[in-house]
Amino acid sequence: MSPAPILIAGAFALVIVVERSMALFKLYPINDTMGFFDRLRQAVLSGRLDEAVSICDAQGDKPAAKIAKAGLLRA
Repeated sequence: MSPAPILIAGAFALVIVVERSMALFKLYPINDTMGFFDRLRQAVLSGRLDEAVSICDAQGDKPAAKIAKAGLLRA
């Protein structure tokens, strides 16, 4: 049995991960990314989920903020 199919699938998966990462952080950047995640973390650790959701809402249609908001709403 040849390892080629597994290597091809792994390479394909890596390309998808790189492309999605670029979309999240390069094409649709959040201004002051570290500040956004720091404020988000502080709100969540303090139990203020409503504030954390509003921090995400303030970012508009940024994919990273949408993903964070979806996670907060499921918490």
